[in-house]
Amino acid sequence: MAVIEAPAKRVELGIGYSTDTMYRATASWRNNNFNDAGWRLRSDARLETKIQSAGVAIDLPERAGWSDSIGTKVERTDIEELVTEQFSFGCSAAR
Repeated sequence: MAVIEAPAKRVELGIGYSTDTMYRATASWRNNNFNDAGWRLRSDARLETKIQSAGVAIDLPERAGWSDSIGTKVERTDIEELVTEQFSFGCSAAR
């Protein structure tokens, strides 16, 4: 059995259609060695007819059994003439 490592950087793009939110385009970017420090950077964006969102998060290398991460996200919706805008920021330390 051979182990094949995934690339350190990865981009994903997509387009689609659903009956709920209609047209959509998505993009995500992953960098598993951001800043050459072993940080994992995750970012994504989603553009739909009724919902738009973008987010970014950084996962720090595990230390002494702890996994730390920090991230932010923005989202705007316009569904049946109800417009909402949301911004969130968070950090976590998990064992």
